Amino acid sequence: MKTVPPRWVYPLSSSSLDSVQAHRLDTLNNPAVYPRHHDTTYTQYHYNSLNEPILQISPDADTTQYWYDRVGRVAVSQDGRQRPDSLYSYTRYDALGRTIEVGEKYSATAMDEATARNESSLASWITGGLANTRTQVTYTHYDEAPFSLPSFGPEGQENLHSRVASTTFEAVNNNDADTYDYGTHYSYDATGNVKALIQEIEALHAHGHGYKRIDYSYDFISGKVNAVFYQQDSTDQFTHRYKPPSIPPRGGSLARFSSPFGGGWEGASTSRRPHTNTTCTAPWPGLKPATAKYRA
Repeated sequence: MKTVPPRWVYPLSSSSLDSVQAHRLDTLNNPAVYPRHHDTTYTQYHYNSLNEPILQISPDADTTQYWYDRVGRVAVSQDGRQRPDSLYSYTRYDALGRTIEVGEKYSATAMDEATARNESSLASWITGGLANTRTQVTYTHYDEAPFSLPSFGPEGQENLHSRVASTTFEAVNNNDADTYDYGTHYSYDATGNVKALIQEIEALHAHGHGYKRIDYSYDFISGKVNAVFYQQDSTDQFTHRYKPPSIPPRGGSLARFSSPFGGGWEGASTSRRPHTNTTCTAPWPGLKPATAKYRA
């Protein structure tokens, strides 16, 4: 299959359209007529028998190849930027078919279809060699995290039930799940909503700010967010609270900013203009206009 950018599409003339119709009516005596689009701007696509793209050739992005594992999932790909350096993008899955690792890998051994479709060969190709040949690695942990997270308190991460427990990122892989550059960790309520989220930056642990926590409060019936608490009960606390349109009458949201220097409620009401998708925002009566504040 090929696609052509609109700029280089040359429509058939009226006489050519007549010739096309004549060919359809009598293919033996009337030659086929094809549009003559700009032939250097095609993007070409090649597919396998499962209708999955295996090759894409683009005039401005070179060639991208895709390899699939034995059950038809994308396992490895390589684009024109990666090819000169023998780099590949890869994806690993667990036994339930969930994505557990994505990243970029250097390999002097070229990927091929036979390797991709053999489970053990594919695993060896991805994990083989030095650990640092895998870079820009994102791990996704389900059911439970392989490390302890004291910021969740004594309860730990709740209601995981096959949900995402943590995602982590490291620029250079070291084959140690306990070490990473950045992490996002989750805890859920009984209905599956994220009730607590912790962002972790490894470089900030030395300064006592490695973890930043966000808690969510939901309406039990509708599932809508009632309030968001950033660093609740800390000096850098920020709270955003939502109110239904009738409380106060003008509707909208209420935000609270707390700091060592004190703080108070700041609010704004948001209403939708009739028959449009636009909104207007105005201060709530009796409250300061909502403003952004930052601590140095």
